[in-house]
Amino acid sequence: MKRPGVVDVVLFGSFARSATNPGDIDVGIIVEDAREGDVLDLVGSLADELDGLGTGMDFHVTALTERSFILGEEPLARTIIAEGVSLLKGKRTAELLGYAPVTIFRYSLKGFSRSKRVRFHYLLRGRGGATGMLAETGAELIGSGVLMVPTEAEDTLRGIMDIWDVRFEMMRALVER
Repeated sequence: MKRPGVVDVVLFGSFARSATNPGDIDVGIIVEDAREGDVLDLVGSLADELDGLGTGMDFHVTALTERSFILGEEPLARTIIAEGVSLLKGKRTAELLGYAPVTIFRYSLKGFSRSKRVRFHYLLRGRGGATGMLAETGAELIGSGVLMVPTEAEDTLRGIMDIWDVRFEMMRALVER
């Protein structure tokens, strides 16, 4: 969507993170500050174009100005930087800014039996030539009970933690490339 006043169109949310079953497709339009008055028209025309694609998915289109994006005045700006993919530039938004978006998982296996702990670590690291989830998701074990995973794979790791009933906390970060 190359239109006057449109700086970028960014895919974000569960679809951009490659979630297994995304419920919808989130799209953000970043517009020049001077075009702030045209936002509703731009959102409406993009929504019409996307609905015409026949994907069977619901699209949620949101707009923000360059200023609100750069200054982080909108919480959506952080989300777009952490998980967005620029449709005009073909790269992750964080990469365009010189960063790699990651999600830090801090987890505890407290209450797990010794054998369940061992099986969980086999799942993460692999065993007998099998690839573990760390390699499959591009995650790294960066400390005891701490994993760092590319943000686009966070849903996969979150699903594993949920299936195994692992207590965990997540925090997103940007790592300099």
